[in-house]
Amino acid sequence: MFQKCGFQGAEWIDIPQYLMYTTQLTTSQLLVGEKQSVGSSDGADFYLRRIQGINMGTVSAPQVWTRIKMPNGHYLQSGNSANSAFSGLTGSQAGTLTPGPLGLIKPEVHCPAGSNFTIDLLNVTNTFNSPGSSITVSLIFEGVYRFRLEKAC
Repeated sequence: MFQKCGFQGAEWIDIPQYLMYTTQLTTSQLLVGEKQSVGSSDGADFYLRRIQGINMGTVSAPQVWTRIKMPNGHYLQSGNSANSAFSGLTGSQAGTLTPGPLGLIKPEVHCPAGSNFTIDLLNVTNTFNSPGSSITVSLIFEGVYRFRLEKAC
């Protein structure tokens, strides 16, 4: 697909990609095992560099607690007490990744073509607001598709 011609010493090329997961949660709803595919149509691996939540609330007043399992078996969590408590709802953890400022993840997480993120969500708006409410949340997975360069020109 991509050829190495003109790329001296390069083994691959990175193409920026944004994957978006969106869902609607009713009051107190728990969604477990939701999948977000990370595969490209060309079979390239995805490298996760940043993750952002939209309409998730704040650390002091969360609306949705989130747990995300990477394809490598590690869980991503925000490091705040709400998400730490939520991370105990199911199964054992193979490790935890905590994003840095602005949701940056270092080192980047390798996600093989055809793999998935597994997402667990819990709407906790009724805990902090009476009455609770339905909410639409989105997770944006930012990274790159990495294409290996062929030596032939």
